[in-house]
Amino acid sequence: ANLAMMHGAVASAGRRIRPHAKAHKCPEIARRQMAAGACGICVATLPELELMLAVGIEDVLLCSPIASPGKARAIAALAAAHPYIKVVVDHIDQVDLYQQAARETGRPLHVLVDLDTGDHRTGAPCGEPAVRLAEAVDEMSHLRFSGLQAFSGSAAHAEGVDARREKSRRVLAAAVETKLELLRKG
Repeated sequence: ANLAMMHGAVASAGRRIRPHAKAHKCPEIARRQMAAGACGICVATLPELELMLAVGIEDVLLCSPIASPGKARAIAALAAAHPYIKVVVDHIDQVDLYQQAARETGRPLHVLVDLDTGDHRTGAPCGEPAVRLAEAVDEMSHLRFSGLQAFSGSAAHAEGVDARREKSRRVLAAAVETKLELLRKG
């Protein structure tokens, strides 16, 4: 019932959902989410990514930035065999790590820019810093700029529908402005 309600609400808004598996870490639940209409699954760690791929879930977004050359190589190797894998970056050093790793495999890697929506946990600052990072990704021979990621834990945990809605609108406004700036730049 929860899956039907969530996917129905998202579909009625003309959107698709990519649920995060960090809460359940359960392949069967992820399969049910995909069957209900999810466009893919999010994971937080390399082992979670490996688990979802091992059970046949191919469209997986690793939504936590990494900082290790070894992890970058492992992810690029997985992406060479599973081309729907996507990763995020929030710093130019990660762009360089992924470019080198993807070049070694000879296969492109899909990269989203993670936006800091005000929680200051991960993400490039919205606006020009994020645009510059997206341009850096786009300039790389083995990386494919594939969009933006924006999440606000503080908005998700705001108490009350009105407070959550207001916080979400503020967060979304900064992410949308970054998207519009990217579109203006082509």
